[in-house]
Amino acid sequence: MQQCVAIIGPKNVPLYLHTSDRVSSSATKWHFLAHSALDMVEECVKQHTNPYLGLLLTIEDSAIYGYQTNTNTKFLLMFEESTDPFPDEDIKTLCKAIHAVYQSYVSNPFVGVNPGDLPTKNPDAIVLQPCTSPSADPLNTQITSPRVHQRIMTILGW
Repeated sequence: MQQCVAIIGPKNVPLYLHTSDRVSSSATKWHFLAHSALDMVEECVKQHTNPYLGLLLTIEDSAIYGYQTNTNTKFLLMFEESTDPFPDEDIKTLCKAIHAVYQSYVSNPFVGVNPGDLPTKNPDAIVLQPCTSPSADPLNTQITSPRVHQRIMTILGW
């Protein structure tokens, strides 16, 4: 069974998308499904006060579940449909755990610092330049951290 997790920023920009399948040809399918689900997120947000939006839609052979934070970051869990639906409590728990990983990532002030950028001798003589521009929005920057990826894969059991 193929599965996919997507983190979509407040401006509907994909920040993270990873599938359990190692075949790269399926990435286009999951991007399409994630963008299709965004319309349903907008509809569900009007009806829900809870961040967990539940089953957003089933399209083709996939079921898409949603979760939206108060900063409008969206978490989408997409699964190929099986005969047994997933319990909402299990999906809600996964979404909350992925949200916690994302919060930890966004809250880390050293996210963009590479170890090679740090001074090794006479730190007073070297002026460090910011890794990202001061105007960069951390909520709309693509997630490339291997640690975040590893933690999400552990949560999902991939």
